[in-house]
This record gives sequence, structure tokens and C-alpha cells, in this order.
Amino acid sequence: MRTSLGFVFSMLERSITDSLSVRQFGESEILQVLAFFDTDPPECAFCGSTNVERWDHLIPVSLGGETVLGNMVLACRKCDDSKGQRPFEQWMESSVPGSPASRGVADRQLKRKRIKDYQASFGYAVRPLPTRLVAGEQARLDEIRRKAREVRSELNQLIIDFRKRTTLQTDVVLDADPSL
Repeated sequence: MRTSLGFVFSMLERSITDSLSVRQFGESEILQVLAFFDTDPPECAFCGSTNVERWDHLIPVSLGGETVLGNMVLACRKCDDSKGQRPFEQWMESSVPGSPASRGVADRQLKRKRIKDYQASFGYAVRPLPTRLVAGEQARLDEIRRKAREVRSELNQLIIDFRKRTTLQTDVVLDADPSL
């Protein structure tokens, strides 16, 4: 398995954003989602498959989505993997492999409307991370991110130096964009 510093630092950023978000999605909320969509058996909100295995953020965490009622829906593996960090409305109509449009799901417009009704029903609106923090918290986060960029850059240089010295290939993939 190859390990990428880009992947590691993108997961760090996602974890930071997720940790500074509301996470209120337990049994009660799950039951409310199931009642809202009212399908038996439960279906993927995006394509209608009854092979649902996951809960997906309609607005990805990376774009300010939180783990709350109104932003969490059931998804099949194919849809969840295909959607990734994309906003659901754009993704559903895209040609991205595995998207409902790419698979010929016929009632996409109806599914998108149902999802939007679900979001509205529970009053969900995205709250970008900076709006959740007070000035002192934002300053601390900015400093942590600056330090993380420095660490990422230092790690890249260490790997380059190691490779030059040993001329060995490692399982670490260098990344060209140390923006965290």
C-alpha cells in the first residue's frame, strides 16, 4: 500500500474541519431520516439502490458540511465512492464514473428535489468553518495550519534527501502541493 503525504495531510484537514463541527447524528436522527424518505426497504438517496451500506454527507465535510440531520443520507457504496467530496447536485448530473447520470438513473430530478426537500425540512444550511469560530480560535487554527505546512515541507525534503542518499524507492509518494 502506497502512502501519500498529500493524502495524510488532506485527512488531517478533514479531521480538523470535522472536529470543529457539530456532530449530532445518532439513533433518533437516523430514524427521522428513514421516516422522511419512507422507503421499505431503505434506498440510496441518490440512485434508489436498496443495497445501502453507508451514510453520506450531502455537503461534504471538506466544504463545511456537518454530521447532522438534514445533511446525512443513506447511500450505496457505488454512489458514496463516486461522489467523494463533490456537492451532490453537481455530482448527480455529472459524467463522473458511478454517478447516477453516468449509470442512467432515470428519476434524478425527482431524487434531487426529494433531497433538497429533506434539507429544507430539517432547516439544514451549510456553516463554513470560519463562521463557526471566534477570532481567537481562527487565529489559532491559522497558526496550526501554518505549522502543518512547515512539517509537510520538511517531510518532503527528508524524503528527497533519503532517496538521494539511498537511491531506494520507498512507499511514500511525494506531493508537489504542500498547501495542507
